[in-house]
Amino acid sequence: MKGRRERKTGPVSIVWVFRCETHGRAFTVYAPGCVPHGRIAVVHVTPDGQPVAGAELLGDTTFFGAALQAAKAQVWPDSASALDGLARADAQGAEAHDANADAEPGGVRRTQRRRQRGAAKLLGLLVGGDRIAERIAEALDVPLIRLRDFRSAYERACGWVERAVVLRDVLRALPRSLVLLKRVVRAGAIAGLWPHPRGCDPGGAHSEPF
Repeated sequence: MKGRRERKTGPVSIVWVFRCETHGRAFTVYAPGCVPHGRIAVVHVTPDGQPVAGAELLGDTTFFGAALQAAKAQVWPDSASALDGLARADAQGAEAHDANADAEPGGVRRTQRRRQRGAAKLLGLLVGGDRIAERIAEALDVPLIRLRDFRSAYERACGWVERAVVLRDVLRALPRSLVLLKRVVRAGAIAGLWPHPRGCDPGGAHSEPF
């Protein structure tokens, strides 16, 4: 292990940094389900890569949560002060009386929209060029013709909520399996959201690309 330090990015769980003295190279090991510099998991899995009991693989507290909440017309606060106000009200046991009472904001509205755009890129709805969309469709195991239909619906959608509904429909179309994490992480790398990561079998001697 290379050492310990405070960081401003990355998941809230521990991130390990190792250095190979023989080859003079360092690398970062993220918890399963997380990606470089991401604050939240893209898929809910346990440290050994299994689904989290009682949690959706792609739920409200994952990378896609911003879009899933927007699809339910749950809009995050427009400022940090408003977000702090919600936190104080929750701590005092106060009941909210607006349409967002059941939402659990992961930030302010600007963050919600940024994550929603990121989700659209990852799912192949907001990328430049058909070739990239084709690669994302292949990575996600979604028929290309169906992804094209989703892309057309996304282009026709008006406003953040309608676009979020299309995102939700794409997520529902993704095959649910234990390889979903690899598929999502690979699609995000193709979309340019993060570098192409490499996975490692704890019992193996080599890493392999996702």
